[in-house]
Amino acid sequence: MKKVILLVVAIMATVSISQAQTVQEDQVKSEIKTVSKKDPKAKTEKKNLRMELRKLEGQDVSAATKDQFMTDFRNFSNAKWSRSGYYDQATFMKNGASSTAFYDSKSQLVGTTTHKKFSDLPANAQKIINDKYKGYTKGDVLYYDDNEENDTDMVLFDRQFDDADNYFVEVSKDGKNSVLQVAKNGEVSNFTTLQ
Repeated sequence: MKKVILLVVAIMATVSISQAQTVQEDQVKSEIKTVSKKDPKAKTEKKNLRMELRKLEGQDVSAATKDQFMTDFRNFSNAKWSRSGYYDQATFMKNGASSTAFYDSKSQLVGTTTHKKFSDLPANAQKIINDKYKGYTKGDVLYYDDNEENDTDMVLFDRQFDDADNYFVEVSKDGKNSVLQVAKNGEVSNFTTLQ
């Protein structure tokens, strides 16, 4: 009899915790919807709320995201899945290069990154970087391809940016590591400093 009572209490506790978590998730979703787009701090506030929601949802990549990936990338079934504070991520090989697809909390594609070579950058950007960052070691080059149908802003290198197709180039010198943002037209700007 004691075992039955303990089992019933355990089931009730599990259901109660599950319902409480669902209520918290619904509250955060509601808060996200109420953030004013006119508020200059809205993007940051929404980003923080989305991160809170992801923590509540747990560490498992959703089945809906995996299904959407199979729709978006039919020929790439060997993806390795992970979940970050911002996105569900599928890493896979595409045309001989490592690519990562990023999905938002609604299982919609935000964009993809693909590893590239420095020589893949626009010629004028290569010249600017070689001149302005003479003596710097050039590291990883990522190409970010935005999904224009999704207005969720992307976060790379822990920094949110307006969606646009861009290259990101890591450069370093004397222990200082930076990331440069390169537009498709070759314009180069400092994106962030890495710690």
